[in-house]
Amino acid sequence: MSILIQNSHSLSANLEEFLHGLFVKAVGSVANHLRRFRDMNEIRELATFEDRSLRDLGLTRGDLYWASRLPVEEHATERLQRIARRQS
Repeated sequence: MSILIQNSHSLSANLEEFLHGLFVKAVGSVANHLRRFRDMNEIRELATFEDRSLRDLGLTRGDLYWASRLPVEEHATERLQRIARRQS
């Protein structure tokens, strides 16, 4: 009987750990997509700038295109900021 209770507790702990991991991944995914939405809005706004204004910021249209193609997990605007700082 005690083996059944131990197995039951072990199964419950494993299920709890699995569900916790699943929840953490889901929250992280939603956060990544929300950040990506904001990043893409900023990239779209930068795309309205004239080339000269972009150059003044240390960016090119190619940089904007490149950043817009980054995976969702990447921080596109942070990557653009790093490029701009290097160019300055």
